[in-house]
Amino acid sequence: MGKEYEAKFLDIDVEKIKKKLKELGGHQIHPMIRMVRCVYYRCGIKKSKISSYARVRDEGKGVTMTVKIFNDPDFPDEYEVSLNNTFEEAQAMMTALNLKKKAFQESYREKWMIPLQGVHEIVFDTLPGLPTYIEVDCTTESSLHKAIEMIGLDKTKMRFGAFDRTYEEYYGIPRDVINLKTSSLSFSNIINEIKPRKNKELLREISKKQSHLIFTNSSKHSSKHTSRSIGKKTVKKKN
Repeated sequence: MGKEYEAKFLDIDVEKIKKKLKELGGHQIHPMIRMVRCVYYRCGIKKSKISSYARVRDEGKGVTMTVKIFNDPDFPDEYEVSLNNTFEEAQAMMTALNLKKKAFQESYREKWMIPLQGVHEIVFDTLPGLPTYIEVDCTTESSLHKAIEMIGLDKTKMRFGAFDRTYEEYYGIPRDVINLKTSSLSFSNIINEIKPRKNKELLREISKKQSHLIFTNSSKHSSKHTSRSIGKKTVKKKN
């Protein structure tokens, strides 16, 4: 088990940050690749006040099985194992454990690293309907703040927690709706999968820009690498 000290930053200039990472001696671990995940309810905790979930994720080059428990709403406890099995086999295991699937989700991720002790990874994440944002993931809270300072990220745009909060911030969609009532988040159909309460034009604009990320073959070897990102400049949110 490990505590996940992670912060995301919204409305970023992607290329400017990449340039800074290089100046710090950083390097790209992998270009933007497609990831798919199935998220599950944990057994017997539906009425718990503490948010948590189990997840199987195909990361393009491997499959992980993860449990996150938000005893701390900002920095969750994380249990994760890497598998040699396929995404489908991992899902079958979850089903055999009697875990109920609640959602299928897509994303694209580009991973970087900088030579600073305590930094686990730095990623640029693109989710359906959302501008690309950066996440800084560290092993300690002090290393997290040090990395943020070195990269020069704007702390007024710093956010914690899962991306349900990000959908809420951009579109006014309650977190419970994303977590409990949204069975799919996909690039091909995000316009119909979520119902924004604000910034409807923003969703249409971003969905259109993300259309280049859609691939017809859903197998884990079908996605081709791309270095483009959505969200290079600040998006002005309007009601």
